[in-house]
Amino acid sequence: MPQMMYPQAGIVTSLRTDPDNPDGKEAKVFIPLMKLETDWIRVAANLVYEEKAELERPVITADPSSTIQHPPKESPPPSTLFTDINGHAGTVKKVTWGTLRTGDEVIVVFLAGDINQGVIVARM
Repeated sequence: MPQMMYPQAGIVTSLRTDPDNPDGKEAKVFIPLMKLETDWIRVAANLVYEEKAELERPVITADPSSTIQHPPKESPPPSTLFTDINGHAGTVKKVTWGTLRTGDEVIVVFLAGDINQGVIVARM
């Protein structure tokens, strides 16, 4: 299949822990363009993404457009200071991380164009 020489977009249909590598994951992916589902293929180890970041001591910035940050004078050093989408500044209290779930849209690369040698390299 010459189309397998190019990365393909697909939808994760199943997930499991790799039996040969307990730290690794495998997935089955439906490729809509080809109308087929892969066998168990590898998931890249770096597919972790930030789901949510909780702020500690949120403070409204003096600039309503959130372009300038003005942390309070009694705040800790601004090593992790940032402004979120609501225009509040603060330090990061907790970050929740996620990984692939069934139904996620992903990019699959097929090594040497082989449908059984796919690797999920990105989540969209």
